[in-house]
Amino acid sequence: MDIFINTMQSKYKIYLDCIALKNLNEFIASKKEYKNIIVITDSNVDHFIDNSFNLKNYKLYKYVIEAGEKSKNIETYYKIIRYLTSIKADRHDLIIALGGGVVGDLAGFVASTYMRGIDYIQIPTSLLAMVDSSIGSKTAINTEDGKNLIGSFYNPRAVFIDFTYLKTLPQKEFLNGLSETIKASIIKDRKLFELIIESDLNNEEIIKKIVKRSIEIKREIVERDLKETKERQLLNFGHTIGHALEKLSDYTLP
Repeated sequence: MDIFINTMQSKYKIYLDCIALKNLNEFIASKKEYKNIIVITDSNVDHFIDNSFNLKNYKLYKYVIEAGEKSKNIETYYKIIRYLTSIKADRHDLIIALGGGVVGDLAGFVASTYMRGIDYIQIPTSLLAMVDSSIGSKTAINTEDGKNLIGSFYNPRAVFIDFTYLKTLPQKEFLNGLSETIKASIIKDRKLFELIIESDLNNEEIIKKIVKRSIEIKREIVERDLKETKERQLLNFGHTIGHALEKLSDYTLP
């Protein structure tokens, strides 16, 4: 079920319905080009980093941010940059973003700017991150004036989507992600909309179909318009007002 995304910058693979840490180990072992691995995660997901991250021949570092949108700011970004310099990270190292959209956006922006760009991998753990923020090469942090005002377009080397992470999600977070699949269906695919509306959303195979099609819709648009000059603006349907409401609520409203 793997999906390739081919943009102006580069081509990368989405490993869909994989065992994330197993496939990650295989991917890194096949590259043989990294010295150290830096995992950026948050306080909700930190416990996933266990013996599964058994990366032979690599030193593993970990940076944990406080979970939540409020961490996606310039202060946290700068702290991570300082941490990377303290461990002497360089372009021969790899960053892994393990978490939801906040972690993915923040870690991606760190990767895109540290030493003018080092490799990174996305392992989204929320449904919203699986169908949206981990796909499409957008990275960003927020400012006092608005959401995602500082950022870049920067491709990951790979994205690993492991559906077992969805079993850890609170219902509220699951619904946040489902909202994004509804958006994708409304802008592009009536059959997907009907599948969402008519299906048992507790059925794991149905969710896999919904996620796969949602990613395909985003891929089709992003490959034609990576930097959002024309068609990609469709993907902002619902996001523009949503981001404004998030900010006005001081990020207490998802």
